[in-house]
This record gives sequence, C-alpha cells and structure tokens, in this order.
Amino acid sequence: MQLFTNNASSRLVAGISNVSLSMQIAAGDGMKFPNPTGGDFFLVTLSKISSGIETAVEIVKVTARATDVFTIVRAQEGTTAIAFLEADWVQLRMTAASATAAEAHYANVSNPHAVTKAQVGLSNVDNTSDTAKPVSTAQATALALKAPLASPTFTGTVAGITAAMVGLGSVDNTADTAKPVSTAQATAIALKQDSSAKDASGGFAGLTLFKLNLKNAANTFTNFFTNATTAARTWTLPDKDGTVAMTSDITGTNSGTNTGDNAVNTTYASDYRAANFVARTNYGEPTTALATGLLKNTTTTGAHTIAVAGTDYVAPSGLGTGVATFLATPSSSNLAAAITDETGSGSAVFGTSPTIATPTINGYTEGIVTANSSTTYTFSLASATCFAITLTGNCTYTFPTAVAGKSFTLYQIQDATGSRTVTWPGTVKWPAATAPTITSTASKADKLTFTCFDGTNWVGSVAGSNY
Repeated sequence: MQLFTNNASSRLVAGISNVSLSMQIAAGDGMKFPNPTGGDFFLVTLSKISSGIETAVEIVKVTARATDVFTIVRAQEGTTAIAFLEADWVQLRMTAASATAAEAHYANVSNPHAVTKAQVGLSNVDNTSDTAKPVSTAQATALALKAPLASPTFTGTVAGITAAMVGLGSVDNTADTAKPVSTAQATAIALKQDSSAKDASGGFAGLTLFKLNLKNAANTFTNFFTNATTAARTWTLPDKDGTVAMTSDITGTNSGTNTGDNAVNTTYASDYRAANFVARTNYGEPTTALATGLLKNTTTTGAHTIAVAGTDYVAPSGLGTGVATFLATPSSSNLAAAITDETGSGSAVFGTSPTIATPTINGYTEGIVTANSSTTYTFSLASATCFAITLTGNCTYTFPTAVAGKSFTLYQIQDATGSRTVTWPGTVKWPAATAPTITSTASKADKLTFTCFDGTNWVGSVAGSNY
C-alpha cells in the first residue's frame, strides 16, 4: 500500500550516482516521512534547483526507512535515473500515478476493499435472487393456513363466498329427500303407468295383452310341441285383454318324416353310428409301411386301404439326371451329381468357410460398423471389415484373434472434444516398432489398415491422416 504524509521535505547529506539504491537525508528529517513495512512504500521526488529553477527531477520508490536512510527503487513513473549532489531536494509530492490510482479507487464500486457481509451486519443473508429465494419457516407456516386457488379444500364455514361466486346461484340448499319435482321430471312422470293400476290378472288398465294358456292334459309342457300328424288347428287371438285357449291338448309322437333343410341324411346315417367306429389306442405311425412312390389315385367310395406299389402309387419320373438318386439317398455327392450347371472342379460346398479358387466378384460391399468407443472397444470381424469408430474417451482397443489372410480397415475419428488417446493391442506390429501419432484435432480422422500374415500378429499401417 502506498503511504503519505503532509509537507515532508529534506535535502541529501551526500550525493548519489544514477545507480545508487539508498540515500541519506538531513539528520532528524526522516521522521517527517512514512515508515513502510511489509509491502508498503512511498514516493519521493529528487530535484536539482539552479538559480531558483528546478532543472532536473527523478521519482523514486522508498520501500524502507532506517531513521534518515532510505532504501529506494530508481526511475519511477517514466523518469530517468540520474546523479544528484549534496543538498539536492528530497520531497514527498503527489504524483500523476498516485492521483490516477486514487481516482480509479474512488470510482471503483465493486467492493475494492473486499468488505464482507458480516462487516456490514448481514452475515445471515444469502445472495439469492428474488425468484430463487426459499420459503422461510414462518412463511411456510403462514402458507399452510391458506387454501390453494386450484381445487381448494375448506373446513368449517367459509365467510364471504356466495353460491353465485361458485356458479351455483340458481341452486337451493335443499336436502335430496325434500327436493321438488322439476317441470321436465313432471312431464316424464306423466308418461308412466301408476303401478297401483294393475288389474286382477296382473295387467295394466288400457293395455291389450295376449295370454297363451298352453298346456296338456297333465298340466305340463312335456308333449305340447310334439309333431303329431293331426289336422291343422285354428288359433283365435282376441283384440283386447284375454286368454287364448285351445280346443284340446296336443298329444302323440313324431312318427313322420322330416323334409327340407332339417331332413336326416338317411343315406349316410348308418355309417356314423357308434357301432361302426372301432376303438383304437394308437393314432400315431401307421402299422403297415406305405409303398415307395407318389400317390397316384384313391377310391371315392368304400373304406380306404393301404396303397399298393405300382397300382395306387407310381415311382417319380422326369426329375432330371441324378435327382431321383438324391431323393432316394440324400448325400452331398449325390446332390453334386444332380447339379448340372456347376462350373468348378470340386464338389458343391455348403460349409461356413469354403475355399473358392479364382472367383470373379463384382460390385461387392464390405460390412461396416459405426460406433462410439467409450474407454474400451472390441473389434469383431463376424459381421464387418470396415469400422468407423468415434473416440469419445481415452480408449483401449481389443483386436480379434489374428488369422492369416484376414484384414480390416479402421476410420478413427476424434469427437468434438478432441485429444483422445488410443492404447493399441500387443499383437499389432508397426513400422520401426513405433505406433503412429494419431490426429488429435477435434472432429478430424485417420485411416488405418490391419492385415494378418502369420496367424499371430496384425500388421498396422496409416493409410491417411487428418481427414
């Protein structure tokens, strides 16, 4: 901190050179000046005066004072270090830098002295915006006594609220048992029959009922609807409340023949009687082997029997050279003999890893996997040989088991952060036994290829960088 005193002035008791770092003033004058400690200091101006005119000045910084001896730092505030003579003036003046610093300090409203909230009596106050202020205990207690605007629940009698305020101005406070009948309700009720108006037979006055007294001599309905071959009966239905009575009971049995849609198919009736079904305990494989060959024909009537070779079945024909042999004995060699357009010299191969000599393949597409690496990533050649991997962390790679003749391509991309690193497997061999320096720039990529020649190691190379 810069220190000040008023009207401090003295003279040098001995001259100093332009590189001197201490000076002594007149005896006893040291007390006029501040006494800096720690990092404190004060500024003095050294001046030469000739014929009453100040001819040269230098501002120095005094960092310590021992009575009348000053420790100084030369050439402050743009002045030049020069030599001074005995009796030249030493004065504590206000300098431009001091005034500027003071003015800046006065204009600084952002707490330049680091005043704390405790120093101004606000130690318990948080610097929280109004919209983020918490609810105090007292406020929470007061709010608990209030009802929410949406779906409030009240207890006791609520004063100041009328039925009209809640949209019920036309409703009377009447118990359900005392509610009057509305006009609409009265109109609906007037269209109903009074239940007390039933007559002795259980009907309602003014209604025409048709009552059918259907029974036989035994007062039961057991034989009422039997189909007897009797003359047609006539039913008389009154046009008002009354009973329909028949002249006699219906008796007899169904001795006629049904016709029409419900007729019994007597032609096949006996075929489905229980006596014609033979109980069996095994409905699996037939007990008699079928004859070799394809089904030729079946009978349309009577019971079916086991087909006879050469009669109901015939051997297949017209299937091409070797096909019948393959169908009889389905082996790989018989299938190869049945294939007529094979151009290779070997047998047909259906394994998962065939060896194909000198093939011509056009327009093929390699499988590709696009993925993020995280901190570990394992490559698999089961479904792809091209990999576009975005490094989203410092990643350790695991390569597939090296198999001679296999290869794959890696397009390695830095994510938006960049500077991701890679740890390569020990099975990778690099030129000069030195792994390449991968591109670290965010969103840039490198292309690398890996090929196995010896069944043990992957030979790696950089095909391109900084894509």
